Amino acid sequence: MDQEIKQFKLTTDDEIICEVLDWNEDGDVTIRHAYRIVHVEDPDKGYRYYYLRPFMVFQEDQLQILNSGHIVCEALPSTGILEYFYTAIQESKKILETRKNNKSPEIKDTKDILNEYAKELEEFKKALDKFDIKSDDEDDFIATVTASVNKNYH
Repeated sequence: MDQEIKQFKLTTDDEIICEVLDWNEDGDVTIRHAYRIVHVEDPDKGYRYYYLRPFMVFQEDQLQILNSGHIVCEALPSTGILEYFYTAIQESKKILETRKNNKSPEIKDTKDILNEYAKELEEFKKALDKFDIKSDDEDDFIATVTASVNKNYH
């Protein structure tokens, strides 16, 4: 592989893994596929968990410029993290393609939920029309609705 993959520790205490495309003389590093390495410990079980998250959201396949003045440490990533890195790139490409085709399940789920809320709101408005509410005061409104709901209609 012709890629230069690096792992950086930044002054912000973030740790990232990315493909380095260019180091320029001004101290800027052109990178792509940058992922933040998230580290979580479970001291009760003695486990450490690591996972990758995009360093910048919605920038999965875009070039990014990193100021080298913010790099505290540079290393070659281990084989284990490289496997996660390549898997994360493939997953990000799938998400990017889905987003380009506007078939994101998250968006569809949100649209469906909003449509359901809109239907429920319309039903609620129709139910409220049955009440004789003459005040714009919220407390009066709540009292009127509560009193109307608590009536027995036998």
